Amino acid sequence: MSFVRRSLLITVSLVALASGACMKNSGGKVAGVAMAAGPGLRGEILFELGMLEKKVMSLLEAIPQDKMGYKPADDMRTTAGIFVHLGNAPFFFASMIGAAERPTPARMKEAGEAEKTLTDKAAIKAHLEKAFGFQKKAIEGFSDGAMDDMVKTPWGMKMSKRSFLGYFPKHLHSHLGQLGVYARVSGITPPWVAKEKAMREKVMKKMMEKMGKDAAPAK
Repeated sequence: MSFVRRSLLITVSLVALASGACMKNSGGKVAGVAMAAGPGLRGEILFELGMLEKKVMSLLEAIPQDKMGYKPADDMRTTAGIFVHLGNAPFFFASMIGAAERPTPARMKEAGEAEKTLTDKAAIKAHLEKAFGFQKKAIEGFSDGAMDDMVKTPWGMKMSKRSFLGYFPKHLHSHLGQLGVYARVSGITPPWVAKEKAMREKVMKKMMEKMGKDAAPAK
């Protein structure tokens, strides 16, 4: 068996075993999120968002107030600014799938200013909770029959509403990675790291034991 094929098999096995281990130990949930989030693409997106939102809120809780002003360069958002941005984005994405009114230039400017001025953790938490609740309702209420409807973006492109559904989790993934780096620089380990490392090690051990048994010569 080639190295590439063997590596692919190991990766697939890890994913399968990890999913099974998570569901077995958490009553059919992963990271506290029910696997059955709904039908089709919307269900898959809601499931992924549930896991991402849980990480965002736990990281906000872990970062002290005095670290919320950190940023690596003058032209970048602060830690607080990224969290606020994550709370602003769902309203824009929802408007692109017809679940909210398009924001006016004045509203967009106001949202941008909030990313620079809103720094209190309690206020940011409330902002995120409102945004995450709103995006969940927007996706749940979206019609599968409208997936291929085309909309014109503020920057002039035409995109399907399906594409904008994908932006909900993609945007969170992108900035969660950024916040993870900010946290590390500030001396904070993201809360989920130890748990996920332990799970990977447990799954790897089980996988290697299974591979060893499968490779053992028959008696």
